[in-house]
Amino acid sequence: MSRNLVHYDIVGSFLRPAELKQARADFAAKKISKDDLKKVIPLIPKESSDSAMFDNFLEFMYLNGRSLEETIMMMIPEPWEKDTSMSKELKDFYEFESTFQEPWDGPASLIFSNGTILGASLDRNGLRPSRYYITNDDHLILFSETGALPIEESTIKEKRRLEPGKILLVDTKKGCIISNDEIKHKYATLHPYGEWNKEIIHLDDLQEEKEEKATYSIHFAEHKYGYTYDELMEGILPLAETGNEKLVAMGNDTPLALLDEKEFSLFRFFKQRFAQVTNPPIDSIREDIVMSSTVYLSSEGNLLNPTKENAKRVRVDNPILSKQEFYKIKNLTKTKGIKTSVVSYCYDNNKETMEEALERIFKECDDLISQGTKILILGVLNLIERRNS
Repeated sequence: MSRNLVHYDIVGSFLRPAELKQARADFAAKKISKDDLKKVIPLIPKESSDSAMFDNFLEFMYLNGRSLEETIMMMIPEPWEKDTSMSKELKDFYEFESTFQEPWDGPASLIFSNGTILGASLDRNGLRPSRYYITNDDHLILFSETGALPIEESTIKEKRRLEPGKILLVDTKKGCIISNDEIKHKYATLHPYGEWNKEIIHLDDLQEEKEEKATYSIHFAEHKYGYTYDELMEGILPLAETGNEKLVAMGNDTPLALLDEKEFSLFRFFKQRFAQVTNPPIDSIREDIVMSSTVYLSSEGNLLNPTKENAKRVRVDNPILSKQEFYKIKNLTKTKGIKTSVVSYCYDNNKETMEEALERIFKECDDLISQGTKILILGVLNLIERRNS
């Protein structure tokens, strides 16, 4: 394979939060001295472009011992959870990596290189196209769409397209293409990920905890949660009876919380507006194979030094929790030895402002974390109960 590699129009954008959390950087610091770490933090500056954020993180991981292709597998994993044809070893790898690194989602076609190895990959949804030709004189040409370059058809030995989540890797020193399956098998068998994943605590597998029985009247619900009688009878009740949300006509004249004369319910912020769609649009039902609502709780592992300890986290398949699931999480301290603490976000507006209350809550959380708390639960607790606890 010749080293004359040509690429065009392959930079995409990523829909990911603009900053790598300081806490995650601290975990990475276990392998880097604190003085040296100060030189690179923040790893992902807020003012960076989407592509620069991705590039900064990829370079950081590569310079600290991870290969480019392994880091790409970690950052842009294939949609593995519902893929019945994927090998168990590769699924174990992706599951382990997911415990401390979220996928970088969004439409993208990208290349990466260390000077010898040159690779290309697509986002795991396949929202961006990439095609490549291999010619008879062993040139590889990669571009977004067919026809980007005038190439005589008779000189083309092979033409293919990149598939979602797959990696095209060229070793220019050996003059060969390394197949996607070979790359994935190499890193999927690097460590006993299947054994390590046994450390993951599945919330669904935990025994249900006894909960305090309580009976609430409709008037209590109106007062506590800010619902009106009409909202309860025409919205909440039909939803509870049928499992379907009431359909209404398009158009929403609900005022902003700041301008609303009535007390604004927190739950209104979780209502999705009709026009809020992704670009390009994704159908979460028809494209179920690439959709996941799994989240992990407890401390994240070390990005730079993957070990069995990384997998000691609590897996929650749906971030919307039932009362029983809350009790399971609250009791993790005694069931699994994962220290969990509850912090009240209630405050007395006659004694402190909202800003002062938030600062107090922040300090409470910081103190609990420094004392070994792994999971924080923010809840509505009575002020007297909180002060006496």
